[in-house]
Amino acid sequence: MLNSHRGDLGTYGKLFLHHSQNIIFTFKNRALVNGIALANRDKTIFCLGSDGSQQEGNDAEAARLAVAQGLNVKLIIDDNDVTIAGHPSKYLKGYDLTKTLSGHGLKVITVQGEDIDALWGGISSIITHEGPAAGSFLDFISVPSI
Repeated sequence: MLNSHRGDLGTYGKLFLHHSQNIIFTFKNRALVNGIALANRDKTIFCLGSDGSQQEGNDAEAARLAVAQGLNVKLIIDDNDVTIAGHPSKYLKGYDLTKTLSGHGLKVITVQGEDIDALWGGISSIITHEGPAAGSFLDFISVPSI
């Protein structure tokens, strides 16, 4: 794990780096992910996030930048229809994570997240795609109704 307090990569927060595989993981911060990807074009950068965070403006801007720059960014998104405000299917009619990410230009694979074979296939597909891609994993982490 890299910790910014030591100055690793000149970033804030925590990053997880596996040097032998040229892979970097981070959580949620898409702007940080793009910065890391710009500085490490020879690496695959993973960002773990949720459907709720994809509704934020900075995530949309980061997605478009990743596409425009051809960054090797891979998003793993838990699409469970739960946000801090409730259920998007109830308060934001018509919101569709797959259509949103596709509209930004990312390759998007949508699978049932609790189906291990589908999950593995989806992750494998985004990993092998050259350039930015996202996996929208439905109910990847089940949350009881609010």
